[in-house]
Amino acid sequence: MTSDELLTLEKTSFKEAFDITKKGSHCGMCRFDFLETGLCPSGKKYGFLAYWPQGRMQLFKNLITGKVKPTKKLKEIVDSCSLCGICDKQCNFATQLRPEKVARALKEYTENLNESEFQNVNEDNILNELKEIVGEAWATNDPIIVSSYISSIISPQSGLDFYIVLPKNAEELSKVIKNANKNNIPFLPRSGGTLLSMAAPTVLSKAFGLEKGIVIDLLRMNELEIHPENHTATVGAGITAFDLQKEAHKHKLRANVAEAGAHICSNIASTGILSTWGNKYGWSADNFIDLEAVDDEGNISRHSDLEIKNPYTTEYGFTNISLTPPLIVNQATVKLNPVFEDEDVVFVPFTNIKDALLGGNSSAAIQESRTELGHAFSLGLGFLVGGSILNSTIAPTWNDIGQLSAIIAIRTIFQIRFNHFFLHTCKLAGFLLYT
Repeated sequence: MTSDELLTLEKTSFKEAFDITKKGSHCGMCRFDFLETGLCPSGKKYGFLAYWPQGRMQLFKNLITGKVKPTKKLKEIVDSCSLCGICDKQCNFATQLRPEKVARALKEYTENLNESEFQNVNEDNILNELKEIVGEAWATNDPIIVSSYISSIISPQSGLDFYIVLPKNAEELSKVIKNANKNNIPFLPRSGGTLLSMAAPTVLSKAFGLEKGIVIDLLRMNELEIHPENHTATVGAGITAFDLQKEAHKHKLRANVAEAGAHICSNIASTGILSTWGNKYGWSADNFIDLEAVDDEGNISRHSDLEIKNPYTTEYGFTNISLTPPLIVNQATVKLNPVFEDEDVVFVPFTNIKDALLGGNSSAAIQESRTELGHAFSLGLGFLVGGSILNSTIAPTWNDIGQLSAIIAIRTIFQIRFNHFFLHTCKLAGFLLYT
């Protein structure tokens, strides 16, 4: 396709489709049936993100910007889409976007390519080994499929030197990790990808994502079993909050979970940065009873085992630059709660979030909460400093000394800024301060 031909196409449908892709949020709402209108047939069959609406939008964006060159796999992806419109119902409801327009543009783009423009992709020994583990259809190094994972686990600044694998169970996951270690290849699991999509445009992209390696897509680990007799459920790593809630409701039960698209097992494993509670205990640490996990050496263990690494926090070492947990939680037994017969729901509309959360005294409440949070944070840093000093005194290491220096520096900077904020708050409140 020449540049003139591409320009002509852009004047018709490409520009609108490209504008849609730039607004894509990688929310993953297209991968579960929250409207009960069905799911993308192509995505259900092939699994890889490139076959789902969110992946097609990222793929089209990559093709137009030159991030990826067409391969023969592009034809299969395009032909697998029937333009049924299911994606438009879901995506437009959640994000007001129209992914079917992108799918149409992607078909048009592919149809206008010359046969010589499709690149050949060579398979190597590592890919063949991965296919032996998960099956021929569930491992690839095709750049077209790899590029669909950009901005949801692969940094936009990275290349396309990746393998994508979709294991079905803990045994396959363990073998994939052991294979990665044998070949000295980094790896990272992906569930919904929403958190990673938030980090992708920021300085945290390299801490959350990979520069190259194996992306382990956990979508196929979709075990879900409700145990109504003891109010629990067994969920696999591919199960979302919506999936669990919908199935539990059939038994007059419900789960204490995050948003509909959140994946239960990945929410148990914290990234160690979003909150002080999550950093130590995980987002859903008090809602599970047991879990099965695979560590970074491929060992399978359960939370009930006597010796197990912390499954829901990142490592704390000063030299650790990763924000990822040391274990992949592939299955969990979570608590369910009863739904009572006499429950009612009341909807109260508000014009903005401040009024909804804080009422009429929103400004004062915000200032007060900031002050309380500042005091708590300062106190916490004080305990960290004290503990680090004690630890460094008893058994000093360069790692301990570096960590202590960093904590003291952070606490000093924070205390200076907090004191300035506190003084400003007091002046606004009309207090007279004496020093």
